Order: sequence, then structure tokens, then C-alpha cells
Amino acid sequence: MSKEIAFVILIGGMSKRFGIDKGLMKISGKSFIEHQVRILEKFSKKIFLSAHDENQIQEYKDALELFDNISFILDDTDDKLNTKRIRGPLLGIYSALKYLRKTNLKKAFIISCDLPLIKSAVL
Repeated sequence: MSKEIAFVILIGGMSKRFGIDKGLMKISGKSFIEHQVRILEKFSKKIFLSAHDENQIQEYKDALELFDNISFILDDTDDKLNTKRIRGPLLGIYSALKYLRKTNLKKAFIISCDLPLIKSAVL
């Protein structure tokens, strides 16, 4: 069993109350997601962004073009468990863990994209 851990950032939310994609919101000149990736990349672990659809993936690729160590996981909306086309953090977590299992990564540290000020000491 692999002891390797992956970092997964959930970006697939609808941001109904917030109004715009929270991960792309800027604080101190950088997007929330950029703040997170800068902290996470210090650990030399694989970083994945769990997205809802291809359009969202493209938006993040455009915004994060300077990072080459990020991979994307698409929500598994074809799964039999998702008959109502659910969209939310649980689907992102489920899809990420299902994907990581196929890649032989058995552990994941999962956070949402709206925590830009996470500290490496906490991790």
C-alpha cells in the first residue's frame, strides 16, 4: 500500500451565495488558489484540483499557467450513485478519492478553495 499522500483542492462549487468562483478571488494580488498552491508545493506532493466541468478546468489552467505541478480531477457525474446530477463538495471528494485510488495514491489531504491563508505549520 502506498504511503504517498496527495493534496486535493475542491474547486467545483457553484458559489451561489458568493456570486463568483471563490478560488479565483484575489487577496493581496493573488487568487485564493494561488495562495494555496504556493503553500502546498513546499511539501513536494502531488497537487490536484477537483473541478466540476471542463470549462472550470480551463479557467483554472488559464489562471494558473505558471504552475506545472497541478493536475485536475473531473467530477464523476456518470457514476450510478449520481443519478440526480449532484454538484457539491461530497461529489468532489468522492470523485477525487475514486480517481486517486486508480493512480495508486491511497491517502489525500482535501481542502476547499476558499482557505487562502492556510499555514504550512498547520499542514
